[in-house]
Amino acid sequence: MSQNSVEQVNPKLVTRAVNAIGTALRTPQVRDEAGWVITHKLVEFALVFVGLKLYTNLMTRDEYGEFSLALTAVGFLGNLAIMPMAHTYYRNLGKAKADDTSRSAGIALLRWYTAVTIVVAAAAWLATHSLASWLSLGPWTVLATGILFSTYHWRTLGIEVLDMRRQRRKCALQNLGFLALNIALTAVLLVVWSRSAASALVAYALAAALFAWIGTRPIIREVLTQPPGRTSDIMRSVVTFGLPYGALLICQWVQTFSERYIVGIQLDLDAVGGYVAAYQVCGVPYMLLSVIVNGLGVPIAYERAGATGDPKRLWAADEVLLYGIGAYMVLGAAAIPLYALWGNSLMRLLTSESFVLSGSVILCLVLARYIQCLGLLLQTFFAVHQRMGVSLCFRALGGLLVIPVCWYAVKWYGVAGAAGGILIGGVIYTLLVCLCPGGCLDMLRRVRRDLRVALPSA
Repeated sequence: MSQNSVEQVNPKLVTRAVNAIGTALRTPQVRDEAGWVITHKLVEFALVFVGLKLYTNLMTRDEYGEFSLALTAVGFLGNLAIMPMAHTYYRNLGKAKADDTSRSAGIALLRWYTAVTIVVAAAAWLATHSLASWLSLGPWTVLATGILFSTYHWRTLGIEVLDMRRQRRKCALQNLGFLALNIALTAVLLVVWSRSAASALVAYALAAALFAWIGTRPIIREVLTQPPGRTSDIMRSVVTFGLPYGALLICQWVQTFSERYIVGIQLDLDAVGGYVAAYQVCGVPYMLLSVIVNGLGVPIAYERAGATGDPKRLWAADEVLLYGIGAYMVLGAAAIPLYALWGNSLMRLLTSESFVLSGSVILCLVLARYIQCLGLLLQTFFAVHQRMGVSLCFRALGGLLVIPVCWYAVKWYGVAGAAGGILIGGVIYTLLVCLCPGGCLDMLRRVRRDLRVALPSA
């Protein structure tokens, strides 16, 4: 596409974006969905930071550091063993219904979850003391992490299916109920039992277990009561879509969380606790914006794109993603000067005095979180276009880059180096994923070209 053609298209896109947003907001269903998604995410973030305040006032920095590393380990194991099947199932919900394979696909999903969660919980039970000794953790931290893995991912299954089906009200009530219960149980266990990472993890696991039962039981009943239907080919889709997606999430995890493990290796758990608390506080506006954009846009984009590869449907999906990313970039940029002026005050408000880091580290983390969340939004283009192999290549490059950068940055500059390392890695990754062949701009140009061929007046 030439520069002139780009310049001719952009005004049309702006006009169409404004018109599309205005038309959507006049639709009762969209207004209702938007209201629930935005309210859900605002209350969710409020509860998350009530929890952060609780953790950072009832736990020491080293105990909070241990707890944070355990939580991110749960995410890593989920990306490795759960997400390949889970995201394949979510991506093909509509196709399974149309092909009459919903029951078969659902049973395959439930068997996968059951096998993985039992294996992880059993391994954690058998290895808890040996791993705790080797990693210098509390004696029950590994076991509590294994139990949390099992309950948390069953709970997430119920939430994600509701979200993909755009049942926003049920999704919000279940998720917010879980967060509120987790805060209450955490307060009780940290005060009554012990102020340890294991106590916080057990509270998390108990809350997740209750809402796993509430949220997943209707899905299990729905799957088992459906007529037999046809045999699903979901396992083939796991190989072609799910495994690359799982590998992608692992690379994404490396980009997002590996620096805190490097801080733990080169410094100590006390430094991890301070760094993770600042990381969370600095990500407030960016995580909030990204989850709202994804929560509203991704189900609609998947629905519009379908599984046909039709350029008209793909462009309709791309437009949804572009509008969301544009809103994220503008609103996210507006938050940067606020952190530059009041970042330390916000740290004191949301954590405690012992967790406050220097202003320069906070500003660096703010920029890094802005770029990181933009990368998460850009990744959705690859899922919609079903080009997960290309996305995996970009994420693998990003993961390979961030580890050595952060390793030496932490070695030379400590916690400030961790913040600088993920900022540098995030900027390079974003440039690669946007500008390189096979990247986001390349995909948009291709679909516009195919659309002009199919519909010359487009």
